[in-house]
Amino acid sequence: MLCLVEEKDVKHIIKVLCERGHPRDKKVIGKLKGTLPKNPEERKAMDAYREQAKQKHIHDEGNIEVDDGAVVSLSGDGGAYVQAWTWIGDEDDSE
Repeated sequence: MLCLVEEKDVKHIIKVLCERGHPRDKKVIGKLKGTLPKNPEERKAMDAYREQAKQKHIHDEGNIEVDDGAVVSLSGDGGAYVQAWTWIGDEDDSE
């Protein structure tokens, strides 16, 4: 299951879990922190990759969509994976 949560909400969840202080929460906090940009430069890069993905698929609207808050996985070698949605209708035959 995928749930798109805005950055401000992720930060709030992290804050609440830290305040709660339950040992079980440490793993969740680590995973949540891993979804946030580490610095302003990384944020700019992630935004730029999202925009590039949108532009790449601008003519595929309705078939391939990129959300404003799509997950971006930056590569150390340059480039990134950007989360996108693809439409599969009931009439599509995958066989």
